[in-house]
Amino acid sequence: MVQQAYAPFDRDGNCANAEEAVRKAAADGAQIICLPEMFLTGYPKPGATKGDEWDAFVARMHETAEPADGPYAQRLAKLARECGVHLVAGVCESRNGRLYNSAFFFGLEGEQIGTYSKVHICRFSPMEDLCEDGDDWRVWPVRIGQEIVRIGIMICYDREHPESARVLMLKGADLIIVPNACTIEWKRMTQLQIRAFENVAHIAMANHSAPHNGQSVIIDFNGDIVARADEGEQILLGEVDLASLRETRSKSIWGDHYRRPHRYGLVAAAS
Repeated sequence: MVQQAYAPFDRDGNCANAEEAVRKAAADGAQIICLPEMFLTGYPKPGATKGDEWDAFVARMHETAEPADGPYAQRLAKLARECGVHLVAGVCESRNGRLYNSAFFFGLEGEQIGTYSKVHICRFSPMEDLCEDGDDWRVWPVRIGQEIVRIGIMICYDREHPESARVLMLKGADLIIVPNACTIEWKRMTQLQIRAFENVAHIAMANHSAPHNGQSVIIDFNGDIVARADEGEQILLGEVDLASLRETRSKSIWGDHYRRPHRYGLVAAAS
């Protein structure tokens, strides 16, 4: 988990800093690396919500948003190939003239395995309110050494809703990656631990460092913290055990066991 500070709209600087960190993490043995939510443009906040200043901010968001085949996406693909790692990178994505809060997922050969777009957009945030909702959560099987690892992604506010991790678990996720950009305090940390053990899945979250407060974390399927960062810039490394996860998942009282989906209609009903 790469935890750094990112300057608003400074794509060149942000990308260069991320490249340096990814190379270092790969040299230290990382096989899956995550950059935080909207790392490429930072997490910009408008100074106003109407008038000329707001109009200029909206224009800047569109100008700096990255398409899936854009130059910075190509740099990230090249970086994944160069380092021989799987790379998850949070971006403000431009797609058909619309904005999405997305994560690009690159494979060992620099191929784009997929894109996840945040389902739970923060409609209370003027900046995020410019973005479209994602349509679903996805799980991608990838080979890490001799293992096939099923990787799912959720972004920041998604983790506040139990349905996000639950859907990823039901789709078979072994590891849930979380690009993030917000303050993490004990309630949100405990929430992530609960998401891990109630779904019998490993969870790893990469947050921005100060002025956000860091606390990037790797949590195993028991809800135990494997590694946790402080508030400063840091590359957080940790190992998770797939064999134990799968053995536990086969017999756990949590996860997909003993559920009663036919009784849960109210949960999915429109309010």
